[in-house]
Amino acid sequence: MNRIGNLAVALLVAFSCSLAIVPPTEAGTFTMRQCEGAKQLDFQGVYGTVNGSSRFDTVSGCNLAGSGELGIYQDRSGTKITYGEGGQFRWDAPSGIELIGSAFSARLNDQNGLTAELIGSNGATITDLDGGIPHDGEKHSADWWGTFNPQNLVVARVVCMTTAGCENKTGGAKAFIEVNDIELTARDVSSPTLAASGELWDWAGDSLYHRGNTSITVKANDQGSGVAAAWVEVNGFRVDFPVVSCPGDQGAYATRFSPCPLSYSGTRSMNTSLAPFQDGVNLLRLCVRDYADTESGASKTCTAY
Repeated sequence: MNRIGNLAVALLVAFSCSLAIVPPTEAGTFTMRQCEGAKQLDFQGVYGTVNGSSRFDTVSGCNLAGSGELGIYQDRSGTKITYGEGGQFRWDAPSGIELIGSAFSARLNDQNGLTAELIGSNGATITDLDGGIPHDGEKHSADWWGTFNPQNLVVARVVCMTTAGCENKTGGAKAFIEVNDIELTARDVSSPTLAASGELWDWAGDSLYHRGNTSITVKANDQGSGVAAAWVEVNGFRVDFPVVSCPGDQGAYATRFSPCPLSYSGTRSMNTSLAPFQDGVNLLRLCVRDYADTESGASKTCTAY
């Protein structure tokens, strides 16, 4: 699961070179958590009405000061709910990210022609993420896996599915959905790109001998999980650029679909008189990786041409 942007150049201490870009490889995956699994941090779900309905009460409690769950409830205001009205929380995957798995801990309660449901969409079709669990108001776990049926968004909603409309009587039974834990498996299908600049990189093309202090800059972009690391390898010895700050990275999981920044620029000072540089031909490679790929896998994929 390695996908790295890579620039390679052969250097003399005259720094003459050839340049190549390694093509993208297969996609990587990572886990994105919300609510309980994310320790109530960094909630990314967005609430919105379905067909402009105002007949639903909501709770957005997946935060440190909240109830620890999200909820949507018919308001029992006495005003009938028309077909297609509803309320929903949704998680939209950005460009470069596909959703191929989900796990919810939730209570779904269908009443009065209203349906509480967990669904996904690929922009053309709807996928049931409930897993056939009872919609009886009790807490259940709903798991879904769709490696070959990726989704672009995930939705938790309550919606009127009765063409004649749905009863909403004061004091009557109410439909609702409550979710206290969410785990989504995301697949990053976008490879990072990079460009190099700086004096050291310029030296590589002038066919002259150089020694001493210099610097090299890398600029990287990614449309999926974001740029997580950048480094230069000199004769196989890795030297990291400044650490990338990834606010959505929690170690074993992420709290957002793009845990790391979508663009990164870093500069590294080097001295070509010192190791790992050597007299004669030197090999210089620049690499970046996105969040979806492990660093060990990325290192093995830095192939020079």
